[in-house]
Amino acid sequence: MKVQVTGENAPNVAVDGRRGVVIEARVGPVSSVNGRGGAVTGLAEADDVLAKTGGTISGDLTITGTLNANGVTNWINIKRAGAVGDGVTDDTATIQAAIDTGKPVYFPPGVYLVGTLEAKLGTVLIGSMRSAYAYPVPSTQSATLKLKSGTNGNLLHAATGINNVQISNLAFDGNKAGNTSGDIIHLDAATAQDTSWHIADCYLDNAAHDGLYIGSGRQAVKANRTWIMRSANNGITLNGADAGLDTVLIGLSGANGIYIGGWVEHLSNCDIWSSESNGVVCDNVNQVTLANCGIDRHKQAGLVVQNGGAVSVIGCMFHSNSQQTNNTYPHISVTGGAITVIGTQFGYDGLTNNPDWAIKPVGSVAVLDWGNRVLSSSTVQGYISDVTKVQNTSGGSISLPAATQVNIGGSGSPAAFAMKGSATGDFAFSTRVGSDTSSRYSVNAAGTQTWGSGTATDVTLARDIANRLSLSTSDLRIATAGRGLMVAEGSNAKMGLATLAAGTATVATTAVTANSRIFLTGQGDTAGTEGWLRVSARTAGTSFTITSSSGTDTSTVAWMIVEPA
Repeated sequence: MKVQVTGENAPNVAVDGRRGVVIEARVGPVSSVNGRGGAVTGLAEADDVLAKTGGTISGDLTITGTLNANGVTNWINIKRAGAVGDGVTDDTATIQAAIDTGKPVYFPPGVYLVGTLEAKLGTVLIGSMRSAYAYPVPSTQSATLKLKSGTNGNLLHAATGINNVQISNLAFDGNKAGNTSGDIIHLDAATAQDTSWHIADCYLDNAAHDGLYIGSGRQAVKANRTWIMRSANNGITLNGADAGLDTVLIGLSGANGIYIGGWVEHLSNCDIWSSESNGVVCDNVNQVTLANCGIDRHKQAGLVVQNGGAVSVIGCMFHSNSQQTNNTYPHISVTGGAITVIGTQFGYDGLTNNPDWAIKPVGSVAVLDWGNRVLSSSTVQGYISDVTKVQNTSGGSISLPAATQVNIGGSGSPAAFAMKGSATGDFAFSTRVGSDTSSRYSVNAAGTQTWGSGTATDVTLARDIANRLSLSTSDLRIATAGRGLMVAEGSNAKMGLATLAAGTATVATTAVTANSRIFLTGQGDTAGTEGWLRVSARTAGTSFTITSSSGTDTSTVAWMIVEPA
């Protein structure tokens, strides 16, 4: 249907009446309407358009009064502005001019060949992609900014002070085959006031250096539902603070998936895989959290914590790292600082090479771990390479319900606290005070107990053979009057009473040995004529004989057997 619009500056207006949206407005003598009902609202790209009608438009769409199209002038359709988007024509100047206006720029499907583009304060770039998760898609269904060969620079650059930028539904091709350097999106180092870059539903591919570079001082850069693939260096270098990555997929990076050199960073629901070096590197950072992330198939470690700081790993999945060499790199390497690992699984994907350890702490580091699971074959050597680095702590009391068990190492014991050590010397419990360098008390997996001064151990109580405890390098002192040793008497005992008959008595006990020291004491009942006492005979393991110097001695004699140590 044709529409005649009269009045000064009569425009050329195209209306999609099915949605009631003005889809373009240009100054010109003719207007066309696809009208099947709806109001004239929405967006267009011409400046200072004021369309007036002097009557009724035939059909289902009626316009009376004033049609004000000023609102549609706040967006730029980059193809209407002159960009070609054929992947051959250089569209740099057209796109930069559109960005420089400060208006939101819309990219219809196509491949836009560009050199370095400079973002401006408040830049908004909006593309058209069928899905960021189904890339690549035909150029008729997606908008891609591709870096020209020989640019050797960044595709989209932001100088200090360039903030509040939004990018969505765009694909970026860094064209590393045609460039030797340059990041796809590069944010210069800045001050803490340089904030708020939001990147959503995008695809960053083929960077000659980093996919996304965030300089120090940059705050609150957020990326979500975005792919970053095949970067020659790091998928992301994150030196700013307060960044948030959610549902970001980073794969096939030439160095690390993510390098983090800034503080207070939040990664959630990300998938980071198959980097040539490490999955994630945290370098002297604090308050960095990885939650519900998958980190797998990297040539070296899945996660590296180095040069100090603190990192938390919560509910993540690690598998099949150390793909460069079997039994060489761990899932998590800690060479500086502290790491907290909670509810994380270490799995196995059936590949030939596997990590040496799940967690490998080296040097003056700390590991706090709770509720983690190491699946069969996920590592070559085990869970934590040095358990002395584990420093699980609580800020208050830990109260557990009745019948709850603390089980370390998969012990089959039903005890409330159970431990299975890999060797008898593994410590199950120890105590220290202040600046002690040695335990004051300890118990190992074999049950051996030791005591010491805090600088050295000097008392050991251990089971050295069957049915015997051995007290080493110390004396036993009973320091309270009225307290002492109690020894059971009875059959085959070490102590008891014997009554002499005609000056002699034979004591049957299997406790006597050839080396036994047997002590005899008359009990002073003076029955008969009491004489002095001696052991006159013994049969090891059977009996010994007590003889008095008086043949008429019928007194009671106390005896006790002591073995030499």
